[in-house]
This record gives sequence, structure tokens and C-alpha cells, in this order.
Amino acid sequence: MKNFTCLVLCCFLLHVSGNPMKGRVNNLSPFCQSHPRPIVKTEDILHAMTMQSSFKEAENKIQAALSGDKSPGGVVVGLVYRDAMIWSQGFGLIDMKNPNRGAPSQDTGFRIGSITKVLTSLLTLILRDEGLLSSLNADVTDYLTEFTIKNPFKTNRGVTFRQLMSHMSGLPRATPCEDLFETGCTLSDEEIYKNLADIELLYPPGSQPLYSNLGFGLLGRALEKVHGTGKWEDAVQNLVFDPLGIVNSGNEYTDKDIAKLALGYYKDGSQANFVSMGWDAPAGQTYSTVSDLAKIMMLVFKDDKPVDKSTGQILDGETVREWVEPAYLYPDTTGFSYPWELLTLGNYTAHTKDGRINGYMSEIQMVNELKTGFVLLQSCDNCLSHYDIIGIMESLVLETEKQLLRLQPPPQAPNNIAEYTGAYSTIVDGAKDTLNVTLTTLYGGPILSMQQGGYPAYLEWTGDDSFQISLQGFSRTFSCYILHGGHIGQRVYFQRGEGAIASLTLPGTVYGKVYKKDS
Repeated sequence: MKNFTCLVLCCFLLHVSGNPMKGRVNNLSPFCQSHPRPIVKTEDILHAMTMQSSFKEAENKIQAALSGDKSPGGVVVGLVYRDAMIWSQGFGLIDMKNPNRGAPSQDTGFRIGSITKVLTSLLTLILRDEGLLSSLNADVTDYLTEFTIKNPFKTNRGVTFRQLMSHMSGLPRATPCEDLFETGCTLSDEEIYKNLADIELLYPPGSQPLYSNLGFGLLGRALEKVHGTGKWEDAVQNLVFDPLGIVNSGNEYTDKDIAKLALGYYKDGSQANFVSMGWDAPAGQTYSTVSDLAKIMMLVFKDDKPVDKSTGQILDGETVREWVEPAYLYPDTTGFSYPWELLTLGNYTAHTKDGRINGYMSEIQMVNELKTGFVLLQSCDNCLSHYDIIGIMESLVLETEKQLLRLQPPPQAPNNIAEYTGAYSTIVDGAKDTLNVTLTTLYGGPILSMQQGGYPAYLEWTGDDSFQISLQGFSRTFSCYILHGGHIGQRVYFQRGEGAIASLTLPGTVYGKVYKKDS
């Protein structure tokens, strides 16, 4: 026990080594990084980033991609911080044959391809929380009895809703429907299920990820049975679009709908055809806008709120956190969530989803620790590649982090904070164990630092004589597993004797021990 408080505190190093954002995509850091808290007011971060011309680099990259004869079509981008769009810009043209329609805006519709899967996954969580779906671990055939598939593996377990949401079902990628992207899927439900009966699983369900459009088509059609009152398209409209105030998105492609969209183009300049995904619609049918997709990101960032549909909070915060938790991680820390794709962006894990369909490409990228998200929609085939978009997002994340650090408010502190400083000791396993509490500064304000053996941890004031162990502001040289092994967030209580601070206790880490203040 004598080294227990060293174990508690030795992970909290004061030394900050290098630029915390110097790592590029998929560069692994052996250290658990300290991030600024996204508590800065939206108008303050917007003003700061505008003054720094933070958006100019992104604008230049996009303009270069669209310059000359490189690519037809248009691009629109948006940057979200917490609950507001802080930057949006359109480039190129909505309609190459009708330049008078101008450049696309944040309210211009684009096909979003596989980002549709985000909506299908969100719908699944809503139906589960409303009690219509018994569990994410329910077998899909409990609701969709028509579905059968060959299972060559020695398991009697079926495919679950959770596995469909996270690409862990073992199903093949493609839906058994010929010429899906040329003429659309025109097969009936009965024909689809007949074709599925002749297909076999490629992996045992739950064993490893395999990206599957088929899986999301199946998920959406199973949700129709769960909901029980119409088609997948209707459920998305009623349970997702309407309560979130999403007004310029849809799944129908009538002439009236198409007239609202930016027209998609292939690399040779020819206009892309509009096809219906048919049975596979839940995997990639939707069109949307930057403004509407921003509302999805804002929902993700509200992971501490209860359900309140009057304000657009259609998921409980706990469910939001479940939505983005990893389902599978590869050794390089990329992986899958529900259905977010995880990649390393600097020192952050970004939740991303991209989509591609007939002359359109789209991408959402979010850094939840900073409550910052980026969406890019383009009506041209690969005007900006996936890696171009990652580079733009990384530069914006770097600047957002920089400005958040600069704008962090000073910590709250009691007026008499200096009276808590001093050395506090107890006996552990027959040896004296000492904690040194000193006064330092963080973001321009006073804060306590508790040290043992030279390793400090901040103590954030929580009221009265109570504080909380925090790593805010530190760069650390230990893994997150060790640092988050039950010590961050633990309370430190100071006790008074004859009006003065006389001792402290850490019941969550050193239960039953009282550290008395040295005289």
C-alpha cells in the first residue's frame, strides 16, 4: 500500500512534450492526450477563427480542386461547433448547364449515399428506446421472418440488429439486385428474399467487421416490421426528420425533388442518372443538405441531455454515447461504431461516415471531444478525395483546438484557495506517505495541484471544501488505460479543525485513510 498514492498520481506529468496535434492520420501516440473542453461560447470561437482566417486554407484547397477543367459540379462545406454552424461555404455550380442557379449553399440538396446508414442506425435506437424493438441483441428473424441465409459456420446464433448496425453481421457487401447503380433495384421484396436464401454468410456473426450495404437494407426492412406502421422512408420522416427540424432532406426522387438538388456529374462532365435504391434504400437512398446533416451532428454532441423532442433531443444522452461507442477496433485504432467509421485525426478519434453514389460524394467527420464536426457534400465524382477531406478537417481541428485552448475560462476557485495548500501525511503499511498540495495557475486562474513524488494532478473545486482530481491541461506520458483506471474524477475532501484546514481524505482511492496537515 505504501506506493498506492504514487500509483494514483504518478501518471499526471507536468511536462508538455511537443505540439499535441503534430500526428497525422493513423499516427499512433503512446500517450493519453489532454484536450481543451468545448465550453467556449459559440460566438467567441467563431470570432476567434474568423479573425485567424482559419477557413482560408480549406477554401483554397476546394477552389483548386474545382479550378479549370478539373471537375464539374459543386461543393458545399459546413463546420459545426456544439449546437451551431460556425462556417459554411459553397463552390462551383449547382447546374453546369444553367449557371444562373449559382453556387450551392448549405440548404442545397445532394445525394448522400451511405450516410443514409446513419439515419437507419438512428432510427433503430429510437425504436429500441421507445420499446418497439426489444433489444439491439434481438435476432433480426424475430421480426423479419422472411429472411433466411446459408450459415456454413458451427453456430446456431442468428444475425442481430446490433451486428447489422456495426457491419458485424458477416453478410456480404452487395445486395443481390442486378444493375443496382445503373437502373436501380426493381426487384420485389419476395425476389430479394429468394435471392438471399441462396447466399451464405462470409464470417460468423459478431466475429469481425465486413462492410455491408446488404446488411443495412436488411436492417431497414426489419425496422419496418418493428415500427409496424409503414415503410422505412415514412419512419425516417416521422421519427427523425420531423422532430429534428430536418426540412430539406428526403428519399423520393420526383421531378419536384430533383429540381431542388445540385446535379451530379461524372469526371467526363456527363450528368449522373438518378436511380432508386429500391429494397436497398436504407443503405443509401437519401438526399440531404449541409444544414440538415449539421443537426445530426448537433444531436451527437448533446450526449448529456435527456430526451426532449420539443427541442430536437430525440435520443437520451446515454443512448447517444452508445451510438458512437466502438463496436470493433483494428490494431491501428481505426474501426467501426454504429455505423460510424473510426479513424485517428491528429490526437483524436474521429467519427466519420462517407457516401458515394452516381456523381455524388459526401462525408461527415466529427471530433466529439471538441464537439466539432465537418460536413462536405459534392456533386462531382471525386472532386475532393477522401484524403483531401481528411486533410481539410485535420487543419480545422487543429485550429479549433488552438482557439479553444486560448479561450478556456479560468477554473472556479474559492476565495480562500491558498488555505488548502500544505503537506498532508498518513501512515500506510508502516511508512509515511505524503501528499503536497500547492497553488498554481491554469488558463489564467488559480487552481490547486496535488503532488506525490513530484507528479502533479489538478484539483478542481466542486464546492465547499470538496475538490475533484482532474487531468485538464496536462499532457501525459502514460496510456489512457492507466490514467483512466479509476482515479480521474475521484473526490478529495478537506476537513477543518478549529476553523482551519486540518486534513484531507481520498475515499475513492485510499479508503479509510486520513492525511493530516503537517504543522
